[in-house]
Amino acid sequence: MMTLTLTGYVIFGPKSSDFNSMQKTGVQLFRMVIGGFEYEKLAASNPWIAPVYFVFVAIVGYFILRNLFIAIM
Repeated sequence: MMTLTLTGYVIFGPKSSDFNSMQKTGVQLFRMVIGGFEYEKLAASNPWIAPVYFVFVAIVGYFILRNLFIAIM
């Protein structure tokens, strides 16, 4: 997840206030995974990379949450 945080900060940080620090970017990644995220802001800052980044974060987040659930069982 640290790699995704750094990638989001570098790509979307200069154009979006939600990604202008590493801490805010980490919070936005968490919000992407749990579903409380405003995709329009992300797409407005970089419309070509935003869908790929969003899908990749969703897939990685799914696997992390799935493994956490399996570890608890």
